[in-house]
Formats: sequence, structure tokens, C-alpha cells
Amino acid sequence: MIRLIMLTDFTETFSHRLLRGILGYARQSREQWVVCRMPLSFQEQRGIDGVLQWGREWRADAILGKFSTSGDVWRYAKEGLVVVAQDHYRLVEGIPNLTSDYRATGRLVAEYFLERGFKNFAFCGYADTVWSQERCEGFKQRLEEKEGCGFSRMAEELADQPWQTNDMRLIHWLRTLPEHTAVMCCDDRQASSVLMACDEAGIKVPQDMAVLAVGNGDPDYRDACLVPLTAVQVPIEEMARQCLLLVEKLLRREEAGDVRVPAPVEERQSL
Repeated sequence: MIRLIMLTDFTETFSHRLLRGILGYARQSREQWVVCRMPLSFQEQRGIDGVLQWGREWRADAILGKFSTSGDVWRYAKEGLVVVAQDHYRLVEGIPNLTSDYRATGRLVAEYFLERGFKNFAFCGYADTVWSQERCEGFKQRLEEKEGCGFSRMAEELADQPWQTNDMRLIHWLRTLPEHTAVMCCDDRQASSVLMACDEAGIKVPQDMAVLAVGNGDPDYRDACLVPLTAVQVPIEEMARQCLLLVEKLLRREEAGDVRVPAPVEERQSL
């Protein structure tokens, strides 16, 4: 039997879908899995010592978590647990990360736009997350391989700031973009903000501007969009399956690296 602690924020769509994928794989696996759903508040209230004590009593084998520092990770690793870091603001060095190929996703979106004849491009993201930064890098790198492409970037907001729909900086930036610009948004939230800002600025989507997001399928942001949003849907359930396969390998003392799963584009009316 493999006992896995899942230490995360279960109110997030990503974590909720990840749990669903983990439980689905666990039911089909030849191994017998037991998953402990441990909210981040448990560690906040009791500290790492409290989580470790609970893990000892439960005889945990592995922990998948949203870790704030590498020091947290090594406390768990020294306890003998297999440790995997859930996709967060930064990748954790020295252990496997459950993530996706951010730069490849950026290149995929750029290629998607180029095939549809766009000449002007923009990226809207965050200033403080690796997944926004690397998606932008992959997007821009592919565009730089094609001559005659215009590019603009808006990434001043922090990911943990309150969601705003009346950001005048965003509206001003959108108004500076050439007509028929193709905008890549780093996630559902930014895409929803862009679509609302376009409405306030009098920019019609998709007639005047195309918008595409990298999304987790969050219904709160999706339902807030004024038009159905074209998106790269992160295959979270497949990431969950690959994560448990990774844990199984690590428990067998086999070498393993990050889990990076590619994602397809689902086209809707915003493009």
C-alpha cells in the first residue's frame, strides 16, 4: 500500500481536478493507494513538525504539496518521504516538480496564431510566476523566428493580487495595440480581465482582437467571460496519472525528473 499526503489548497480548480485525477488513477492502479487530503491550513496552524508527526503516525510514504520554500521540502525529504512539488509560483530545485512545459505551450500558441495569419501579438501575464514568465518566453521566441511580427507585453500585476476588472492600465495598454492583435493570456483569470477590459475600451472580440488563454477550466473565470474563451486546456488529470507513476518509480529508488505534460488548444469564439 502507498500512502500519499496531498498538501494543497483544495479550493483551487487546479488542485480539485488534480485530486480527482489522482483518485481516478489510484482506483485503476495495480498498486493500492490511500490519499490523505491535507489543506494548507493544517501546516499553517501546526507547522511542518505537525505535518511530519501526522505523517509518522499515518505511516506516509510520499507527499505532494505546494511548498513555499525549499527548506520545507528538505524537512520532508529528511523524514524519508518521497517529495513532489505541485505547480506553484516557482519550481523547487532538487526534487521532481509536477508541472507542464511552459515554453512549449508559449510556442504552441504562437504557432497557432501564425497559422491564422496574425501579424501583431501581445502577452498578458504576471510579474512573479515562473509559469507566466516562461510561457511568455516561448511565445516570444517563436514569434522572433518569423519576420515582421509586432510584440507587446503586459506583466505588472502580481498573481496573488485581488481580481480587478476596472484596471485602467490594462485598458490603456489594450488601446495601444494595433487592430487585429492576437493576445495570449497566461491563465483564465488574466483572460477574463482582458475580455472585460476590451469591453470597457470598446474593443470587439474577436472582430478587433483575438484572445487565447492557458486555462485550468476554472468555471468562475470562464463564466465571467463575455464571449466563450479559446484556451489551451492544461491536461490536469493526465498530470495526476503521471505524478503517481513518478511516485511509484521513486519508491522503487529509480531516477525520475519533472512531470511535464503537453496541452492542446480548444477553439471557441474569442479567436
